[in-house]
Amino acid sequence: MVWAMVLHVYQQVDDFMSRHIGLVISDMGAGGAQRVVSELSSGWVQQGHRVTIFTFDTPDATSFFPLSSAVTLINLSGHGRAAGFISAIKANIGRIIKLRRALKNSAPDILLAFLPDMVFTAVMANGFSRPVIACERTNPAMYPTGLWRLVRDITYRLSDLIICQTQTAADYFNMPHKTRVIPNPVPIPNITGHSDIPVPERRFIASLGRLSFEKGHDILIRAFDLIAPDFPDIDLMIIGEGAEKDRLQAMCRYPERVLFAGVSQHPFPVLSKADIFVLPSRYEGFPNALAEAMILGLPCVVSEGADGGLIADEQNGRIVPVEDSEFLSTVLRSLLENPVQAKNLGDRARAISSRVDPAHVSRLWDQVISS
Repeated sequence: MVWAMVLHVYQQVDDFMSRHIGLVISDMGAGGAQRVVSELSSGWVQQGHRVTIFTFDTPDATSFFPLSSAVTLINLSGHGRAAGFISAIKANIGRIIKLRRALKNSAPDILLAFLPDMVFTAVMANGFSRPVIACERTNPAMYPTGLWRLVRDITYRLSDLIICQTQTAADYFNMPHKTRVIPNPVPIPNITGHSDIPVPERRFIASLGRLSFEKGHDILIRAFDLIAPDFPDIDLMIIGEGAEKDRLQAMCRYPERVLFAGVSQHPFPVLSKADIFVLPSRYEGFPNALAEAMILGLPCVVSEGADGGLIADEQNGRIVPVEDSEFLSTVLRSLLENPVQAKNLGDRARAISSRVDPAHVSRLWDQVISS
């Protein structure tokens, strides 16, 4: 009896260790979802899994984040926004056909799809050939209303499981039997070595994120404008690139004191020197940048609903109303005038590291894959 039980467990483990895991994502550029795919896939091949990543990037595209040489990257082309409703339908049909062919050739045992449009594509391309896990990477309540939200919600219900980064996102779907909450894995940032962005010569407030509307950098710039005259030794550094860059630069009242550092693969030696970290996003899924700044022990300020459940206001950081530059400026002023308070917030923020520890998060994902 005992040996039969041992053999049964061994067979389960052996079956788990030999799975072929497929991941579907639009591209492997410099995004939060892409970094999670990179870290998960590299971890899984180390455990003995076979991993294939399917993207709709150009055939010669590479991953912004490091990938294990054992991970197979298949670029199918066809990514990008279509110029109209009919074109969007045609583009989606084309992606579904391409992915269906790739899945037939590659034959993964299980499929994980990241971001709503890729969940739709994966579910449609897969049919009922294998389990499909929908990986929600943002706040689903903020998805644009209309036909595509309806399609998104139906598609998620057709998936076998929904992985959310926060309980708020899981509650949106109202399917507790079908949702799991798994935060992003966030390793302890490496602050050694040379960064690929310049080190400011003066004290600075930092923000990190794509230069797009939802990230709210315009809110932060307006807040900085309000405090800049009273803190002439403080600058603002924004790390990231994106479509909003020209507009953001044009709105700066003190352009010589706002440094647009560009995208960085190793920002932490510089980021760790900031006086304050601000995440002014209008909405977020799980804020990797905030978690990294907290682990670094920075006093952090984040807009309400964008903290991913990481911040308890006035305990390990500050939460400010969305779109309220004046309130944000008041909080920044308070932290700059009270360095002891700021340091205490930063010291308490470090405790978040255990919650987002990659080994802990990996175990949560392994439980999903093995089941």
